[in-house]
Amino acid sequence: MSGQGASLPVLINTEFGGSAKRVANFLCLTLLVMVGVVFVKGPAGLLAEMTLGIEWTNLWGAAIFAYYVVATLVPVDKIIGRLYPVFGAVLILMTTGLLVGTVNLGHRFPALQASHPDGNSFFPTIFVVVSCSAVSGFHSTQTPMMARCLQKRGSAMKVFYGAMIVEGGIGLVWAWATLVFYGGQEGLLKALAFEEGCANGNPAVLVTTILTTLLGNVGGAFAMMGVVVLPVTSGDTAFRAARLIIAEAL
Repeated sequence: MSGQGASLPVLINTEFGGSAKRVANFLCLTLLVMVGVVFVKGPAGLLAEMTLGIEWTNLWGAAIFAYYVVATLVPVDKIIGRLYPVFGAVLILMTTGLLVGTVNLGHRFPALQASHPDGNSFFPTIFVVVSCSAVSGFHSTQTPMMARCLQKRGSAMKVFYGAMIVEGGIGLVWAWATLVFYGGQEGLLKALAFEEGCANGNPAVLVTTILTTLLGNVGGAFAMMGVVVLPVTSGDTAFRAARLIIAEAL
């Protein structure tokens, strides 16, 4: 916010000069476009699995990419600003439902029981998670865009730090629920290797199985929308951040 919402390459230019900025421009643009492309296939597979069938993945991919193009070109308050509060609510409800459903499975949770031979506590090791929400260069490319939307510096803690805490919590719930559902890492690996669809590179099958089993068909379908929200909201902002970097470079 001190840089008036300047993008990452511009901030690098301030500290290290024009040569470093040109390298940063190339790396940021390349990686952002790659992120956007990756986050087309993932949600397309999820939507195809829960609607028309996996053979319709390309159609859903085209629809998601079309949304990315529109969200990239129009002002941030026209689409992203209107949809993100709804997306956030769906995501929180999905995570809460997944947490409650996993607890109701009735499984034992050995990870919550001390297993160290000397009886040492597992705290705080269980909360050390290196993931997209903990260590992320991708998020640093998004912060200038959000900084331009804030009216005061005091909101930065809630917006940036708060969002990472929530995302970290979502990641922990999914990791825990998946391992509990399949009886540990060995069961999960077997499911990934032999479940129909997963062996062909579509892990959306497991996501669908977990959610519909824990939450039922209706609850599972609603929760699936929360799963789709995660990559879609990363993809559209990735392309938008790339557009802003290009605009500043020109």
